[in-house]
Amino acid sequence: MKKTVSLLVSSAVLLAALSGCTGSGMTADTDDIIDAAEKISDLIISRDDVRLQNLIDGRYQLISSSLVFDDDGPDEGTLQLRNAIADTMEYQVIEDSCEAVSSTEGNVDVTFSFADYEKVLEDGAFSDASEASEAISSCEDRMEITVNMDLVFKDDDWKLYNFDVIPDCFPFEDEVFTFSPDLQDMIISSSWDEASDGVYTNSPRLRYVITLDPERTGDTLSYSYQIAFEGDIIEESDLITDNTPEEIVILYTCGQDGQDFLPVGSYSITVFDENGNEMLTDECSAVYESSWAEKESYDLEDIGLRFNLPADFSFLPPGDYYYNYLFSDFDNVIFVASDYDNDIFISVILFDNMRNPVTYDNLDSYIETLCNVYNADPLGADDPDITDSYSVSRVDLAGNDLPALDQTYTSSDYVSNFRYVYIPSDEGLYEISVFSEDAGDLAYYTENFWEVIDQ
Repeated sequence: MKKTVSLLVSSAVLLAALSGCTGSGMTADTDDIIDAAEKISDLIISRDDVRLQNLIDGRYQLISSSLVFDDDGPDEGTLQLRNAIADTMEYQVIEDSCEAVSSTEGNVDVTFSFADYEKVLEDGAFSDASEASEAISSCEDRMEITVNMDLVFKDDDWKLYNFDVIPDCFPFEDEVFTFSPDLQDMIISSSWDEASDGVYTNSPRLRYVITLDPERTGDTLSYSYQIAFEGDIIEESDLITDNTPEEIVILYTCGQDGQDFLPVGSYSITVFDENGNEMLTDECSAVYESSWAEKESYDLEDIGLRFNLPADFSFLPPGDYYYNYLFSDFDNVIFVASDYDNDIFISVILFDNMRNPVTYDNLDSYIETLCNVYNADPLGADDPDITDSYSVSRVDLAGNDLPALDQTYTSSDYVSNFRYVYIPSDEGLYEISVFSEDAGDLAYYTENFWEVIDQ
C-alpha cells in the first residue's frame, strides 16, 4: 500500500513539472505563446514602456525611443502627429503561424496596423498638427506591418527575445511632418497701398500689401496670385516662395506706351496658398483725372515768370511713366512738359537754398563752380565709350541775362544735351532745365516761351 501511494505522488510531481513546459523532449503549449504575444502586443500599441521592459529579454534602452518618440527632439507638430498615428494602432496575432520550437521557445506572426497617414497627408492640406491629427484619427484606410515574435520562457514568464522588431512596428517614428499655415489665419491686415479708399488716381501701378503675424509664419511662405481687370485675368503669378514672410507686397505696373496710367475701371486681386486654395480677394478701381491736360501755361509767381506750353507739348501729371522715370528722386518738382515724339523735356524744380544761399550776386560764380566740379568727376569716367562734359553759357530768359550750365552726355547709343538755368528766390533756388538730343533746342526752349508776369 505504501509503495502504491509513493508511485502516485511521484506521478503527480512529474505531471506538475511537465505542465510548466520544462523537461527534455517536450514543447510549449501554443496557446501560451499566443497569449504571451497578445500581452506584449497590448503593451506595444499602448506604448507602456514601464511594463514592457519586464517582458523583453535584452537591453530595453535600445528600443525605448520607438515608444516615446522624443529621442531626436522633434518639433512639437511632428511629435503630435506621431502620437496621433500611434493612437490608431491595432494588432492581430496570426494564430495559424504560431510555432512551439521547444518547451521554452516559440514564435508567432503579429500584424500591426495604423491609419494610412501618407494617404491622409497626400490628399489634404493641413495648416497645423491638430488639424492633421483629427483627420488621421478618423481615417479608415490602414497601413499594415507584420513582424515575427520570437518568445522565450524565462524567469517564470514569456519574454520577447527579438525585441528589435519593436521599432519595425512604428515605421513613422522617424517621420518629420511640416504643415502649410493657413494664410488667412496669419493675416493681420491687407490694403491697396498708395490708393485713397481703394481708388487709384492717375496711377501707373497697383500695390497690394498684406501684413502677416510673425508668430504664426514659418521660415518661408509660398503663395500665388491673380489680378483681374473688369473680370478678365491680366496677370497670373507662378508659385512664389518668400523667405521673409512678415509682409507680402504685390505689384502690378501698367505697360502702355507713352503715359503708363492704369486703364480706368475696376480691378481685383486673389491670393492663393501653396495648394491653390483661395485665401483672400479684394477689389479696387482706377480713375484718371488731370487738370494738367487742360493747362496751356504755368505761372511761377514767386519769380514773376510764365511758361507758355509750346506746340506738340503737354504737361505731365505726377504718375506719368516718364515723370516717374526722370524725376522720382526729386521732392519739389513744379512741372514737367514734354514733346514725346521728339523726346524733349522741360522741367522746373525748386531746391532748398538755405545752406550757402545762392543770390544774383554770386550766381555766376556758383555756375562756374558747378561746372568745374562736374568736369572733375564726370559721369561714366571709367567707361571709354562715355563722355560727359560741362560748359557755361549765357541765356536771355524773358529779358533776364543769366548764366547757364550746359551738359553733353555721349555714349555708344545716344547723345543727350541738357541746359540748366538757376533763378534765386525767397522760396528757394529754381532750376529750369531743358533736355533734348538736339543741342540747338537748348537755346530755343530757354529763350522762348517765357514771359514776365504783370504784377
